[in-house]
Amino acid sequence: MAGVANVFEQRAWLARIWSNEKRASLVGTAFAIDKRHLLTCHHVVHEAGATIPGGRVYLDFPLTNKTGIWCTVLADGWCPTPAKDDAQSAGDLALLKIDDGLPDLAPLPLRLRKSYAGLAFSSYGFTKQYPEGDAAHGQISLMVGLEWLRVEAASEALLQPGFSGAPVFVEELEGAVGVVVTRNTVNGRASYAVPMNVISRSNSVVRNILDQSPLAWVDTAPRSLRAEIITSARSLIRDRTRDFVGRQFVFDAIDNELERAAAGYVMIKGEPGIGKSAIMASLADRRGYLHHFNVFSDNIRSPDAFLANACAQVISKYELPYGTVPASATKNSNMLFALLE
Repeated sequence: MAGVANVFEQRAWLARIWSNEKRASLVGTAFAIDKRHLLTCHHVVHEAGATIPGGRVYLDFPLTNKTGIWCTVLADGWCPTPAKDDAQSAGDLALLKIDDGLPDLAPLPLRLRKSYAGLAFSSYGFTKQYPEGDAAHGQISLMVGLEWLRVEAASEALLQPGFSGAPVFVEELEGAVGVVVTRNTVNGRASYAVPMNVISRSNSVVRNILDQSPLAWVDTAPRSLRAEIITSARSLIRDRTRDFVGRQFVFDAIDNELERAAAGYVMIKGEPGIGKSAIMASLADRRGYLHHFNVFSDNIRSPDAFLANACAQVISKYELPYGTVPASATKNSNMLFALLE
């Protein structure tokens, strides 16, 4: 994931949505999530003339390709702005598909979290005052209403008309966690966004991007924890599971033991070369389990390495409130036991 921060700042994913192909009026922002699709807001595409799925909007990528292109608004991911008498903290999403003439895009990675509170964020968008683009940053607050996240900006830039459809990018997670949908007109520095877990419910493109392998949580671990996670284990897991077909009764027996006991461990015994490591690698690969492998050739065999790796994985996978692995984690197993509780 090296270079994701540069991808964000280079903005080859950032698009302006116009009222028409003559670019008479700038109406909002969109961002690329893959080479052909962009996320934005329902009210933005509505203002641009697309009132129903199948409608088209005109946009450009000012930092990569000055030439404008047409996009079709898809039924997939279509979540209209709520009616006047309905709860307002829901919907307002649209998914665009580039019709032709694909520009040279660098899509933003997407990230999913159970809780977003306290994360620092950055965003880029377009306003009438700064039609070439402006930046904003601040902190994500709590979920509010039905589906929205409250975001607190350090300045009023995020809250200017035109930022709707902009991404909520978290550098620590190296990806976008939501879409800016509206601003608080009373509080000049508060705005609202729809998080990816909500977007994925009605948007199969976003859902497929987020629905990665069970071990994807290792690749998307916060940067502050990644140094402690032994990521080379992914190569070992791939090697040990390649062409491996385990006996199902072995996995069933392990599952039964894990379900039967509230705590403890399962020991697998066997002669060298019988496939014990392959079974463990397969369990990690299929189920997304936390894992640690002693590898003599890589000098990964010390208690310190195990404790640091295990603690970092527990904190990352279960989103525990630790920015880094505590220094005391490798002194003994007390910290690991505390995390597991």
